[in-house]
Amino acid sequence: MGLRVLQLSDCHLSAKPDKPYRGISADANFKATWKAARDWNPDLVLLTGDLSEDASDASYERLASWLPAEPPCLALPGNHDDPATMARWFPRGPWDGPLAYESGEWLIVMLNSALPGRVEGGFSAQDIEALRDVISASTCPHVLLALHHQPIPVEAPWIDRYPLSDPQPFLDLVDSEARIRCVIWGHIHHHFARERNGVLFLGSPSTAANAVANAERFEADPAGPACRTLVLEDSGSVTYGQVFAATL
Repeated sequence: MGLRVLQLSDCHLSAKPDKPYRGISADANFKATWKAARDWNPDLVLLTGDLSEDASDASYERLASWLPAEPPCLALPGNHDDPATMARWFPRGPWDGPLAYESGEWLIVMLNSALPGRVEGGFSAQDIEALRDVISASTCPHVLLALHHQPIPVEAPWIDRYPLSDPQPFLDLVDSEARIRCVIWGHIHHHFARERNGVLFLGSPSTAANAVANAERFEADPAGPACRTLVLEDSGSVTYGQVFAATL
């Protein structure tokens, strides 16, 4: 069956549950998305940033209370998050450097691309070296990297203004490491898939609100909130899809 990975991203919860996000209820949309997604029976859940809209303890506490102890949950921060606050509720994350998680034939590495006070993301030279060391320390034949910001353009001008800045050192590492099969991220609020030099690059939809693809400005996608599914096969192949929110 492969390793079944569920990616939940850009939840944008606020301290007050009834505070709207882009005119909708982020709380209700997350619950509806999770209701549909849990029936997919994931082996692992990845939270890829902007879990909170205001980096409040209350928003993280509420989200953590909705997720069960199993399957395991790994989290990384986005530009709306505060890593120190987030870590209190999601201890398994890249709080002191890349987080490595091994399961079967796969190494999953969670990365912190968030920059304090900035919408765009970035990695320092030390971050890249730390990532290289984490990959080198593992004997897993296949690697998936997860971050918040898009490392390549996603052809949506409204969000491509805020990418992973100076992505070339990161992309050079991806190109140089033959075991990397897939790179995933959040931030962009829509499905995106490209293959680059034999590596699958995937952007995730949001559990709160999504934009139509290739938009100059954020334009709400009538398909509604969604999340990403990934099946990581022992062979190194990756099958991906989306789960849309259950009807409220």
